[in-house]
Amino acid sequence: MKVLYDNQIFSMQQFGGISRYFYELIRILKNDIHYSLPIVFSNNHYLQNLDITTFRTFFPNHKFKGRTTIIQLFNYLLQRKFFNSDYDIFHPTYYNPYFLKYIKKKPFVLTIHDLTYEKFPVKLLQNDWTIRGKKILVEKAGQIIAVSENTKKDIVDMLHIEPDKVRVIYHGCSLKPCYEKRMNLPDRFLLFVGERGGYKNFENLAKAFSSLLQVDNELKLVVTGRPFSPDEQFFFKSLRIEKNVIHYFTDNESLAELYSSALAFVYPSVYEGFGIPILEAFTCGCPVILSRSSCFPEIAGNAGVYFDPFNVDSIIESIKSVMFHHSFRNELIEKGKERSKYFSWEKTAKETLKLYQSF
Repeated sequence: MKVLYDNQIFSMQQFGGISRYFYELIRILKNDIHYSLPIVFSNNHYLQNLDITTFRTFFPNHKFKGRTTIIQLFNYLLQRKFFNSDYDIFHPTYYNPYFLKYIKKKPFVLTIHDLTYEKFPVKLLQNDWTIRGKKILVEKAGQIIAVSENTKKDIVDMLHIEPDKVRVIYHGCSLKPCYEKRMNLPDRFLLFVGERGGYKNFENLAKAFSSLLQVDNELKLVVTGRPFSPDEQFFFKSLRIEKNVIHYFTDNESLAELYSSALAFVYPSVYEGFGIPILEAFTCGCPVILSRSSCFPEIAGNAGVYFDPFNVDSIIESIKSVMFHHSFRNELIEKGKERSKYFSWEKTAKETLKLYQSF
């Protein structure tokens, strides 16, 4: 089978969940399919591990206005030529519908990772075109992949797509456990991973953490992602937690060490399409405390402790139940390891290949 992918997400992301998904898919399927990924320039970290020798990085260490646009233009010109090539299935990597005028009668598969922009609309140009493009493509796709049953339900309810057109194929986890201690970490800390704005609900976690310090003033909250903004620093000072909230830049190895060393990973988000950090924590033997919302119960099952994300007291009590009960914490760790066996990129690729072959 010949599968054509496009360069959209690899032109846009250096790191990120969507490009990681397509990288893992191609990496595993490359022995079962003939694939094409036309690309001239990309600064994507994952592509360097594939045997694609035709592309080059483009000022990877220098961000400047128009860099992504230049990359996209060169990649688009090459991509366009491949639509006249011999392929069976097209699988776009993002939601720009540019290709509709080129693929003619060839079927395409579309993966929907979440409906964040639709649920939490923000008036940004990228958000607007992503919403419009996604709406056009779900109607014309031969088949849609949803990364969870919850995401499928959103697609059916919000985009008005027939359920039979949507196949649920779960994500996997790329992180490996870390057994070495390289970092200078606090003795006792909770872990928060990723973006912190809006629906990520980090503010309620910070408020809960402020109360927890009254019980354990040595406790730390370790945070990854972008550095703290001045507004966030002011917010921490208002809660009197500024000395106990610590930021770390991470790569895969250091992130695995954080999970392995934390008292627990806390995930207060009110919406996610899948929630890969849940699997990362499970894999690294870290107890998971998370919102009872969105896809979280579907992914974590009985291996997590749930709270109401809008109720700070609920967050506090859930964290306490893990912090101060050693046997319960160990029980969660074992349940998490068992739960993680249900998900893998190999399983993702196998089910995706079956979907390709169904056309």
